[in-house]
Amino acid sequence: MGIYEKNSLWGGKDWWKQIIRHLSGEDLDRLLSEAGDPKVVRRLTFINNLYAGDTLEDAAARVGKSESIGSRWARHWNERGLGQLTPKFGDGRPPILGENEQE
Repeated sequence: MGIYEKNSLWGGKDWWKQIIRHLSGEDLDRLLSEAGDPKVVRRLTFINNLYAGDTLEDAAARVGKSESIGSRWARHWNERGLGQLTPKFGDGRPPILGENEQE
């Protein structure tokens, strides 16, 4: 079961993109109410907008993102669901100075 929308972004021509419903609407609403990270809230809201029938472009615009970002988020959602939507940030570059030298 999924939501279909017309999308001209992938492949440079019109085709139909299915948004996979990894979660029920109720489960998605629950996750939205429990999410604390604003980035996760934005991405879940985007998926919720697609569930509600928005086009990819409209769903992305509602959360202040471009259609290309929405396209990436939709692709990640379809590949593995929620796990692919949560932002992954590394710890950054390791420090040059050791712990003793940082004081």
